[in-house]
Amino acid sequence: MRKYCSVLYDGYYPCFPCLHHPLESELPASVEESAAVDDDNGGIGIFEFFQGKNIFITGATGLLGKALIEKLLRSTSVGKIYLLIKAEDKEAAVDRLRKEDVDVIIESAASTTLNDRYDFLLDINVNAPTVDEVCQNMQNLKLFVHMSTAYVNGRKEGLILEKPLIMGENGRKVEIDDDDDDEMSSSSSSCCSFSRVDLADEISLAMKSLSCQGASHHQDYHVTKNLKRLGLERANIFGWYNTYHLTKAMCEMVLNEIRGDVPVLIIRPSVIESSYKEPFPGWIQGNRMFDPVIISYGKGQLPAFLADPQVNMDIIPIDMS
Repeated sequence: MRKYCSVLYDGYYPCFPCLHHPLESELPASVEESAAVDDDNGGIGIFEFFQGKNIFITGATGLLGKALIEKLLRSTSVGKIYLLIKAEDKEAAVDRLRKEDVDVIIESAASTTLNDRYDFLLDINVNAPTVDEVCQNMQNLKLFVHMSTAYVNGRKEGLILEKPLIMGENGRKVEIDDDDDDEMSSSSSSCCSFSRVDLADEISLAMKSLSCQGASHHQDYHVTKNLKRLGLERANIFGWYNTYHLTKAMCEMVLNEIRGDVPVLIIRPSVIESSYKEPFPGWIQGNRMFDPVIISYGKGQLPAFLADPQVNMDIIPIDMS
């Protein structure tokens, strides 16, 4: 007999018998105690930083955006929160943004479909954040926050330092120490030059592929299929696992290129899942991310999953991301 709400399923598949987050067993027992101590000691100054600040947030209706806004309103003394602007056209939106009294910009808008059309992901994840350029004209801007992903590191292995991505860098590039730059620069460039990312070329390639298939058939099944395949092919060439990872890496490159004197904070979480504690345990928006695997496992519909049992799952609760 199959008991989905009990401890075992057919004697093989353990389920969670109590209302706790699946990751709770992997967290240190002192997580809540240490958090309480940090609160008592004032933490690292995040709450104080946001006091009275005016914040502009993109992607406010998304999973991360909703959780972020709830946290800001509940736990900080922010001034005003401005959400994504809607206007008659792009020029009107930019003009309104220039006139806002904004201290902090948090950019969380993105398409997280891993292998969507190459032109769509380039437009949404790379070209869409034009606010990056506008923010340089904001006199009161104290911080620009960009929500990225840990997977911008591509196929690199080992210890990866949190260094900014440089324009042209690829996911296969061998990490070189500063002391070894002169000695290895020539050999490194020769082995990696064939797969250096050129953003202008990639946008041109996607647009040419689209135009060759007929501008009047943008939504055609075969056009969509070919552009999805193109994106995956380009990601594989440059050393990323899918088109989403590639375009998020491109966005970081653009940010690093045009940031100027604006302070930029890039956050790279892994796969974001339901909340551990706030706003309440287990909160999530819809059935997404790793949920299909977890649900299929819990219902006994997934008899096997190819993975290393000694490796921790690369997911993180949304309130810890």
